[in-house]
Amino acid sequence: MEIRKVGVVGLGTMGAGIAQVSVQSGFETVGREVSDELGKRGRGTIERYLNRAVEKGRLSAGERDAALGRLTLTTDLADLGDCDLVIEAALEELDLKREIFSELDRITRPDAVLATNTSALSVSEIAEATERPERVVGMHFFNPAPVLPLVEIVRARKSADDTVEAAYEWAERAGKKPVRCNDTPGFIVNRILIPLLNDCVRVLDEAGVQPEEMDKAMTNGAGWPMGPCALIDLIGVDVHVHASDALHGTLGEGRMAPPERLVRMRDEGLACIVATEASSTSRSASACRRPDATLASASSRATSRRAVRSERVSSVMRRIFGAPSDVPLTHRDESGARHRTGPYGTLRRLQRFVSRRSTSGRPREAAKLSEPAAKTFAPAGVS
Repeated sequence: MEIRKVGVVGLGTMGAGIAQVSVQSGFETVGREVSDELGKRGRGTIERYLNRAVEKGRLSAGERDAALGRLTLTTDLADLGDCDLVIEAALEELDLKREIFSELDRITRPDAVLATNTSALSVSEIAEATERPERVVGMHFFNPAPVLPLVEIVRARKSADDTVEAAYEWAERAGKKPVRCNDTPGFIVNRILIPLLNDCVRVLDEAGVQPEEMDKAMTNGAGWPMGPCALIDLIGVDVHVHASDALHGTLGEGRMAPPERLVRMRDEGLACIVATEASSTSRSASACRRPDATLASASSRATSRRAVRSERVSSVMRRIFGAPSDVPLTHRDESGARHRTGPYGTLRRLQRFVSRRSTSGRPREAAKLSEPAAKTFAPAGVS
């Protein structure tokens, strides 16, 4: 079947990104949220990123307006009834997803493809909530969805061949790099990456290795573009522990269980590995410790995370680009468009923002890496 109209259930971080991919690829798209406020917030996220693309010359104003014109918002799931493909991007709760799919099964056409963006739950268990499990498939995008090209197309136990191929072909038409796999815990990337990172953390204690030395070993010995400790820092210790717990609960394999070091760090509110090993009086170590949830706002905790990540990104940039003096102040991206600020200039603006925010205590609009930088530094794995 040819997919012309797409529905997206949930317009949070992942859902808004998927909806952006859809409208930019020319598909009429219906985004459903539980309230008008959340729907408008999701649309605002899409519009903000499209505006940035226009400012950087990667998209014309007309193309932006046309993409936004293809997006329709609703709070009524029934408005997705005439969609050819519906992608669910709701919270990672099995009961909630099963409830959504049961309703989608009732309101959509018999030949519609129903997809879930779950990264940790069983696609087959979600499909069992429908009368047509052969029309259900997994489509696991990676965050940020408009930037990272991979989509895992997950075949559930009863998925029909034409359902899998329809999802695969749509992902290709949307400019993605899809891969097929069966419905196993963690699918491909997380199944490999999470236990591998857990092994690296365990070696820190068993072999008496410092995080910087671990990263040095893997980048120089295994050819990794980023060390395992730096990658966990970017993902976030709490996010990694949550994903590890989910896989361990399903598979029961020891390597899937989060290492004690990471669980302890999570419980103590520590966001990263590398800075924790530094002196407790260092700036990086203090930034790594999260403020107590009862004393600090979500924005201040996010600022602490950005401070740690900016230091880790600086280290990665030196390995990729060289010293700041070796990099031109402007650069061209893959499309040839010239940007006013090179990668180090972008990082300096981010670090200046973090410094001002941490000293003034006043909320400011969060600084963001440019899209080319985001492509380079986005964590490839847990989402």
